[in-house]
Amino acid sequence: MKSTNTQEAPNATIMLLRRLSVEKRETKRQMRESFTTDPEVQKALEKLDSQHAEKRRQAV
Repeated sequence: MKSTNTQEAPNATIMLLRRLSVEKRETKRQMRESFTTDPEVQKALEKLDSQHAEKRRQAV
């Protein structure tokens, strides 16, 4: 058995984990972006905000 095999496997694993980490961050960024620009999400947020404001008015 070559001693380099034991060195290559951990390095390949580390590289894979780094790549997956980068992909995960990019996916999260894309999801945040789409969430803030989605018209349906914006309408739902406005509705929740108006409901919350109404509850505050009733509480006073």
